[in-house]
Amino acid sequence: LMPAARIAPNLAARIGARVVCVTGLVLIAGALVLLAQLTATSPYLLIAAGLIILGAGMGAAMTPATSAITAALPDSQQGVASAMNDLSRELGGAVGIAVIGSILATTYRNHLTLGSMPAPLAEKVRQSVAVAAHAGGPVAAQAKLAFVAGLHTALLCAAGAAILAAVGVAILLAPRHDRAETNISSR
Repeated sequence: LMPAARIAPNLAARIGARVVCVTGLVLIAGALVLLAQLTATSPYLLIAAGLIILGAGMGAAMTPATSAITAALPDSQQGVASAMNDLSRELGGAVGIAVIGSILATTYRNHLTLGSMPAPLAEKVRQSVAVAAHAGGPVAAQAKLAFVAGLHTALLCAAGAAILAAVGVAILLAPRHDRAETNISSR
């Protein structure tokens, strides 16, 4: 994240904030799709590759986005611009974590087949992978598979959200023609 965040302003100055932000968001989506390939026995190299790409995408997307937000308002309103940037980042992070966590938890519960387990224990296993791991045996194995299924679904949904964000940024940061120029040229 940090190296990409340091070079992103220079790239944005050369090729445009739109290209850098959209590329960053596409890198984020690609990293999430890569991380969605994880299994319970995946090598750390796969995790590291996904996290490096994810960090690069975040650094590329966030720095020019912050500059675009603050540049959109006059100097007298830079406090408002900074506050809106912080608010959107914090709110988006909190809502994103809640939604993706809910998707993971729901998928985990839906993929568990617990057989003839006593109802109170089954409910605890449905609510916690840690309880399932502590139960051991086939319950732990089933929970591991269900958790991986939940992780895959959650990460793919997050990748889809990143692609939607990339499309939104591409549209919102598209070059705009001045209306006066448009009216003059249409005469």
